[in-house]
Amino acid sequence: MPILRSLGKCEAALTVLDTNCINIKLMRLTIAGSAKCRTNLKTSSTNLERMGKNGQQVLIILGTGSFGGLASWLLLTPDLPSFGWGDFYHLGRSILLGLIAAGVGVYFFPAADIRNFVRCVFFALACGLGNEAVLRGGKSMVEQIGNKDAARKATAALNSLNATLNSKPVDLERAQREVGRVVDVLPTVKDPDVREAALSVLDSALFAFSLSKDSSISNSQIVLQAQALTHARKSSQATSTLETLRLLDAACDQWAIEYGESPGAAPSASVLAGYVKTNSKLYTDLKIGSALDALGNTIALPVVDTVPIVPAATYGVLSDVAPSNFWVPFYSAS
Repeated sequence: MPILRSLGKCEAALTVLDTNCINIKLMRLTIAGSAKCRTNLKTSSTNLERMGKNGQQVLIILGTGSFGGLASWLLLTPDLPSFGWGDFYHLGRSILLGLIAAGVGVYFFPAADIRNFVRCVFFALACGLGNEAVLRGGKSMVEQIGNKDAARKATAALNSLNATLNSKPVDLERAQREVGRVVDVLPTVKDPDVREAALSVLDSALFAFSLSKDSSISNSQIVLQAQALTHARKSSQATSTLETLRLLDAACDQWAIEYGESPGAAPSASVLAGYVKTNSKLYTDLKIGSALDALGNTIALPVVDTVPIVPAATYGVLSDVAPSNFWVPFYSAS
């Protein structure tokens, strides 16, 4: 019995240490999220204001993108003498995509400096030439903006759950309700830092439930909570791995656009690191020399015009929560 009591004290001390680390993480996430939101809103409003004041420059940028789309179509259509009426559709589509890609690349990509007009013209031409890759990158940016709301909701739910777990005594019924809120919102969150903090808090909640002597918390309820948290953990790992694949694909596309690389060109890990968020897990992994998924398995680095593929071992472990259609287009049955 004294040994058990000592073990219990050790576990309690470790839980307190874990909780303090989680509190710091959640505080950093809340502050970082607010600062990033303010910066993005300021940048967007500045870009839109400049667009309104420089209508002629906007037309030149879009026209250059259209020319890039035309050039892209010419490069991909070597047999011009056999040009037929059906090809007018592809020609118009390429020109239109070049125009849209130039607008997206110059005015919405954070790397573009719209104060340098000459540079923007050349960048618009590059966007028009690689219009499909640019539009994929734009779609990824829109998805990231849409995910911010889910991240804010998850952070708020985590702060509430963490405060409940830190209270003395712990209100287990309230904690159960808040665990349910976190588990519900977690699959929609793609920010790896938020997911990591969520899983740490959920582990602390499960530990609190398992130590509870409250008769209202039965063993079956603890088992159900454990199953729900396991499912949430695997869903989070699948979402994290999918986001890593998307970031790698987008980084490869941006590199190809910037340097005019042809299909099949293979960037190194250190090169791709320059196109992902600094100090993120993926950035650190790439600097070391490889890309790892949420389970620690190595992801083969992408080449231009070929998407990275989810590792077979990771797919096997997570297939019960993430079937093949979840990974499209980053899954290969072979």
